[in-house]
Amino acid sequence: MASSSSQMSSIEKLLKLIMESPEFSRLSGAYDPMTDVPEISSPTAEMYMNSSNPDIQEVFSGLVSGQLDSITAKQQLSDLADKGIFGTLPAAQLFSSVDKVVTELSAPPKPKTDKYSKAGLPNPLETFTPESAPVLPKAQKKIKSSKGMEALAAKAISALQPASGLQPGTEVDKLGALPDWLSASIQNLGPQYQAAAKADLAKQQAYQQKVQGDLLKSNASKLTQAGRTPYTEATGKNAALLSMLFGK
Repeated sequence: MASSSSQMSSIEKLLKLIMESPEFSRLSGAYDPMTDVPEISSPTAEMYMNSSNPDIQEVFSGLVSGQLDSITAKQQLSDLADKGIFGTLPAAQLFSSVDKVVTELSAPPKPKTDKYSKAGLPNPLETFTPESAPVLPKAQKKIKSSKGMEALAAKAISALQPASGLQPGTEVDKLGALPDWLSASIQNLGPQYQAAAKADLAKQQAYQQKVQGDLLKSNASKLTQAGRTPYTEATGKNAALLSMLFGK
Protein backbone atom coordinates (compact mmCIF):
# COMPACT_ATOMS: atom_id res chain seq x y z
CA MET A 1 0.00 0.00 0.00
CA ALA A 2 1.40 3.39 -0.98
CA SER A 3 2.28 5.71 1.86
CA SER A 4 0.57 9.07 2.20
CA SER A 5 3.84 10.80 1.38
CA SER A 6 4.28 8.86 -1.87
CA GLN A 7 0.66 9.55 -2.80
CA MET A 8 1.24 13.25 -2.18
CA SER A 9 4.38 13.13 -4.30
CA SER A 10 2.40 11.60 -7.19
CA ILE A 11 -0.31 14.27 -6.87
CA GLU A 12 2.31 17.02 -6.89
CA LYS A 13 3.83 15.58 -10.07
CA LEU A 14 0.41 15.49 -11.76
CA LEU A 15 -0.31 19.08 -10.71
CA LYS A 16 3.05 20.18 -12.10
CA LEU A 17 2.16 18.59 -15.43
CA ILE A 18 -1.19 20.39 -15.45
CA MET A 19 -0.01 23.78 -14.23
CA GLU A 20 3.71 24.09 -14.90
CA SER A 21 4.66 22.11 -18.00
CA PRO A 22 4.67 23.98 -21.33
CA GLU A 23 5.48 20.72 -23.14
CA PHE A 24 2.40 19.03 -21.70
CA SER A 25 0.28 22.08 -22.56
CA ARG A 26 1.43 21.78 -26.17
CA LEU A 27 0.40 18.12 -26.24
CA SER A 28 -3.07 18.87 -24.87
CA GLY A 29 -3.63 21.90 -27.11
CA ALA A 30 -3.79 24.18 -24.07
CA TYR A 31 -0.61 26.13 -24.88
CA ASP A 32 -1.28 29.86 -25.18
CA PRO A 33 0.77 31.25 -28.12
CA MET A 34 0.46 34.76 -26.66
CA THR A 35 2.91 33.74 -23.93
CA ASP A 36 5.62 33.76 -26.63
CA VAL A 37 4.85 37.38 -27.53
CA PRO A 38 7.24 39.73 -25.70
CA GLU A 39 5.74 42.47 -23.57
CA ILE A 40 5.79 46.01 -24.92
CA SER A 41 4.79 48.31 -22.12
CA SER A 42 4.86 51.89 -21.00
CA PRO A 43 4.46 52.52 -17.25
CA THR A 44 3.99 56.23 -18.00
CA ALA A 45 1.14 55.56 -20.42
CA GLU A 46 -0.49 53.14 -17.98
CA MET A 47 -0.42 55.85 -15.30
CA TYR A 48 -2.22 58.35 -17.54
CA MET A 49 -4.62 55.71 -18.87
CA ASN A 50 -5.78 55.23 -15.27
CA SER A 51 -6.44 58.96 -14.94
CA SER A 52 -9.93 60.12 -13.94
CA ASN A 53 -9.79 62.54 -16.89
CA PRO A 54 -11.27 60.79 -19.98
CA ASP A 55 -9.51 63.20 -22.38
CA ILE A 56 -6.09 62.27 -21.00
CA GLN A 57 -7.05 58.57 -21.08
CA GLU A 58 -8.01 58.83 -24.73
CA VAL A 59 -4.79 60.56 -25.84
CA PHE A 60 -2.44 58.16 -24.07
CA SER A 61 -4.49 55.12 -25.09
CA GLY A 62 -4.14 56.34 -28.67
CA LEU A 63 -0.37 56.50 -28.28
CA VAL A 64 -0.18 52.94 -26.96
CA SER A 65 -2.49 51.52 -29.65
CA GLY A 66 -0.60 53.34 -32.43
CA GLN A 67 -3.64 55.36 -33.47
CA LEU A 68 -1.84 58.57 -32.52
CA ASP A 69 1.73 59.68 -33.19
CA SER A 70 3.52 61.99 -30.79
CA ILE A 71 2.86 65.14 -32.86
CA THR A 72 -0.88 64.49 -33.10
CA ALA A 73 -1.04 63.57 -29.41
CA LYS A 74 0.67 66.82 -28.43
CA GLN A 75 -1.62 68.82 -30.69
CA GLN A 76 -4.68 67.27 -29.05
CA LEU A 77 -3.28 67.95 -25.59
CA SER A 78 -2.48 71.54 -26.57
CA ASP A 79 -6.06 72.07 -27.81
CA LEU A 80 -7.45 70.64 -24.58
CA ALA A 81 -5.13 72.79 -22.47
CA ASP A 82 -6.27 75.92 -24.36
CA LYS A 83 -9.84 75.05 -23.37
CA GLY A 84 -8.81 74.84 -19.71
CA ILE A 85 -9.55 71.10 -19.49
CA PHE A 86 -6.46 70.42 -17.37
CA GLY A 87 -6.83 73.34 -14.97
CA THR A 88 -3.43 74.46 -13.72
CA LEU A 89 -1.57 71.44 -15.13
CA PRO A 90 0.89 72.84 -17.72
CA ALA A 91 0.71 71.32 -21.20
CA ALA A 92 4.52 71.16 -21.26
CA GLN A 93 4.42 68.49 -18.54
CA LEU A 94 2.09 66.37 -20.64
CA PHE A 95 4.27 66.92 -23.73
CA SER A 96 7.23 65.56 -21.76
CA SER A 97 5.14 62.53 -20.79
CA VAL A 98 4.26 61.91 -24.44
CA ASP A 99 7.99 61.81 -25.30
CA LYS A 100 8.60 59.45 -22.40
CA VAL A 101 5.84 57.11 -23.57
CA VAL A 102 7.30 57.03 -27.09
CA THR A 103 10.72 56.17 -25.65
CA GLU A 104 9.29 53.41 -23.46
CA LEU A 105 7.31 51.89 -26.32
CA SER A 106 10.40 51.97 -28.57
CA ALA A 107 12.54 50.05 -26.07
CA PRO A 108 13.37 46.41 -26.93
CA PRO A 109 10.47 44.20 -25.79
CA LYS A 110 11.04 42.09 -22.70
CA PRO A 111 10.17 38.39 -22.63
CA LYS A 112 7.41 37.48 -20.21
CA THR A 113 8.83 36.08 -16.99
CA ASP A 114 5.78 35.26 -14.85
CA LYS A 115 5.27 31.60 -13.97
CA TYR A 116 2.13 31.27 -16.06
CA SER A 117 3.85 32.43 -19.23
CA LYS A 118 6.74 30.07 -18.54
CA ALA A 119 4.20 27.24 -18.35
CA GLY A 120 2.56 28.36 -21.60
CA LEU A 121 -0.69 29.17 -19.78
CA PRO A 122 -2.78 32.34 -19.66
CA ASN A 123 -2.75 34.45 -16.52
CA PRO A 124 -5.58 33.40 -14.13
CA LEU A 125 -6.70 37.04 -13.96
CA GLU A 126 -7.43 37.15 -17.70
CA THR A 127 -11.04 36.83 -18.81
CA PHE A 128 -12.48 35.94 -22.17
CA THR A 129 -13.10 38.61 -24.77
CA PRO A 130 -15.88 38.27 -27.37
CA GLU A 131 -13.20 37.27 -29.91
CA SER A 132 -11.34 34.74 -27.73
CA ALA A 133 -14.21 33.00 -25.93
CA PRO A 134 -15.26 29.51 -27.01
CA VAL A 135 -18.77 29.86 -28.38
CA LEU A 136 -21.47 28.15 -26.32
CA PRO A 137 -23.89 25.89 -28.26
CA LYS A 138 -26.92 28.22 -28.01
CA ALA A 139 -24.89 31.23 -29.16
CA GLN A 140 -23.28 29.14 -31.91
CA LYS A 141 -26.70 28.25 -33.31
CA LYS A 142 -27.89 31.87 -33.26
CA ILE A 143 -24.65 33.16 -34.82
CA LYS A 144 -24.87 30.55 -37.59
CA SER A 145 -28.43 31.66 -38.35
CA SER A 146 -27.42 35.33 -38.34
CA LYS A 147 -24.48 34.66 -40.66
CA GLY A 148 -26.83 32.87 -43.02
CA MET A 149 -29.10 35.91 -43.16
CA GLU A 150 -26.11 38.18 -43.74
CA ALA A 151 -24.86 36.00 -46.60
CA LEU A 152 -28.33 35.87 -48.12
CA ALA A 153 -28.55 39.68 -48.13
CA ALA A 154 -25.12 39.87 -49.79
CA LYS A 155 -26.18 37.43 -52.53
CA ALA A 156 -29.39 39.38 -53.13
CA ILE A 157 -27.44 42.64 -53.47
CA SER A 158 -25.11 40.94 -55.95
CA ALA A 159 -28.08 39.68 -57.97
CA LEU A 160 -29.40 43.24 -58.21
CA GLN A 161 -26.19 44.53 -59.82
CA PRO A 162 -26.58 45.30 -63.56
CA ALA A 163 -24.70 42.82 -65.78
CA SER A 164 -23.35 43.49 -69.27
CA GLY A 165 -25.96 42.67 -71.91
CA LEU A 166 -28.59 41.71 -69.33
CA GLN A 167 -31.37 43.53 -67.59
CA PRO A 168 -30.68 44.37 -63.91
CA GLY A 169 -31.53 41.50 -61.60
CA THR A 170 -31.92 38.80 -64.27
CA GLU A 171 -28.50 37.17 -64.35
CA VAL A 172 -29.21 33.44 -64.06
CA ASP A 173 -26.07 32.47 -62.14
CA LYS A 174 -26.64 35.08 -59.44
CA LEU A 175 -30.33 34.26 -59.04
CA GLY A 176 -29.56 30.56 -58.94
CA ALA A 177 -27.68 31.08 -55.68
CA LEU A 178 -30.83 32.41 -54.00
CA PRO A 179 -33.93 30.67 -52.63
CA ASP A 180 -36.77 30.46 -55.16
CA TRP A 181 -38.95 32.97 -53.31
CA LEU A 182 -36.17 35.58 -53.30
CA SER A 183 -35.22 34.93 -56.93
CA ALA A 184 -38.82 35.47 -57.95
CA SER A 185 -39.00 38.72 -55.98
CA ILE A 186 -35.85 40.09 -57.63
CA GLN A 187 -36.97 39.06 -61.12
CA ASN A 188 -40.25 40.92 -60.63
CA LEU A 189 -38.68 43.98 -59.03
CA GLY A 190 -39.04 47.11 -61.14
CA PRO A 191 -35.92 49.21 -61.88
CA GLN A 192 -37.37 52.15 -59.90
CA TYR A 193 -37.31 50.04 -56.74
CA GLN A 194 -33.91 48.38 -57.08
CA ALA A 195 -31.85 51.12 -55.41
CA ALA A 196 -34.18 51.14 -52.41
CA ALA A 197 -34.09 47.32 -52.27
CA LYS A 198 -30.27 47.30 -52.23
CA ALA A 199 -30.24 49.92 -49.45
CA ASP A 200 -32.65 47.82 -47.37
CA LEU A 201 -30.56 44.69 -47.93
CA ALA A 202 -27.39 46.54 -46.92
CA LYS A 203 -29.13 47.60 -43.69
CA GLN A 204 -30.02 43.96 -43.10
CA GLN A 205 -26.35 42.99 -43.50
CA ALA A 206 -25.25 45.65 -41.02
CA TYR A 207 -27.97 44.61 -38.59
CA GLN A 208 -26.95 40.94 -38.72
CA GLN A 209 -23.30 41.89 -38.11
CA LYS A 210 -24.38 43.84 -35.02
CA VAL A 211 -26.46 40.86 -33.86
CA GLN A 212 -23.41 38.60 -34.17
CA GLY A 213 -21.25 41.06 -32.22
CA ASP A 214 -23.83 41.28 -29.44
CA LEU A 215 -24.13 37.50 -29.30
CA LEU A 216 -20.36 37.13 -28.94
CA LYS A 217 -20.30 39.71 -26.14
CA SER A 218 -23.12 37.93 -24.34
CA ASN A 219 -21.37 34.59 -24.83
CA ALA A 220 -18.14 35.88 -23.27
CA SER A 221 -20.08 37.42 -20.38
CA LYS A 222 -21.87 34.14 -19.63
CA LEU A 223 -18.55 32.25 -19.57
CA THR A 224 -17.10 34.81 -17.16
CA GLN A 225 -20.15 34.56 -14.90
CA ALA A 226 -19.77 30.78 -14.89
CA GLY A 227 -16.15 31.14 -13.75
CA ARG A 228 -14.65 29.98 -17.02
CA THR A 229 -11.48 31.82 -18.05
CA PRO A 230 -8.65 31.16 -20.53
CA TYR A 231 -6.64 29.74 -17.59
CA THR A 232 -9.33 27.34 -16.37
CA GLU A 233 -9.96 26.18 -19.94
CA ALA A 234 -6.24 25.53 -20.50
CA THR A 235 -5.66 23.65 -17.25
CA GLY A 236 -8.88 21.74 -17.92
CA LYS A 237 -7.45 20.53 -21.24
CA ASN A 238 -4.30 19.39 -19.46
CA ALA A 239 -6.32 17.57 -16.82
CA ALA A 240 -8.46 15.91 -19.51
CA LEU A 241 -5.36 14.64 -21.30
CA LEU A 242 -3.99 13.24 -18.05
CA SER A 243 -7.29 11.52 -17.35
CA MET A 244 -7.23 9.93 -20.80
CA LEU A 245 -3.63 8.78 -20.43
CA PHE A 246 -4.30 7.19 -17.06
CA GLY A 247 -7.70 5.83 -18.06
CA LYS A 248 -9.60 7.69 -15.34
